[in-house]
Amino acid sequence: MSNLNTFQMSSLNKLQKVYVIKQDGSLLERRYVDNKNTTCIVTYDLETKQPADSIILGYDEKGNLLSAKTYNFVEGKYEADELLTVGNYYLQAYSKDSSCNNLLLIKHSFLMEEIISKICSIQNSVLPNGGEVSSFSKTKQNKEIIEISCSEINARFNNPFDVFQLYFHNQLLISFDLQIKNGYLIKETYSFSDGTFTRAFFYDEAGELKKSVADIKYKNEIGKKITKLYELE
Repeated sequence: MSNLNTFQMSSLNKLQKVYVIKQDGSLLERRYVDNKNTTCIVTYDLETKQPADSIILGYDEKGNLLSAKTYNFVEGKYEADELLTVGNYYLQAYSKDSSCNNLLLIKHSFLMEEIISKICSIQNSVLPNGGEVSSFSKTKQNKEIIEISCSEINARFNNPFDVFQLYFHNQLLISFDLQIKNGYLIKETYSFSDGTFTRAFFYDEAGELKKSVADIKYKNEIGKKITKLYELE
């Protein structure tokens, strides 16, 4: 898949920034950004240190997202991923019109597009009783902290969200809680039938995301912490 490498090499001359995301000290992602639009994402296998896949996002002159093409790294080269569901996932996450109404309070989503899109997907999900999750959510403000919460969800989600797929697969989501400060998502908490997932976000003085710390706790097992660092290369 030579045209992917050609894209990356030629793009380095015009892209303004490259962000590196590390998980517990190991390279996880490299994101290429042009005028706050993410144009290419290269993900890496934490164990082998090799590329895992790449996503190329295409925009029009006004910055509207037009396409999302995905590629898998197989035997030393990139091959096109023909699954439309993967491309559609990134189209939804990086489209400027993808935010759901309940998350309009989050004004700053740069480097967090996928996280916010996944939260939005949960809120737009239909529960077994026929109602949307968002219809059960409540918003309250305590000084400068705005909290969005939803309880008594009691449902399983087939959602491509790391929280559900990696740590609490096929478990009931009981409730969730989001904390927003001055337009920034600073904390998210999900309570499951067998544990909790909490993730805190930290920003620099300019408002860019610098670190996230996830705390996974199980009722009958030892949990784990995962730290991600976001750096300008």
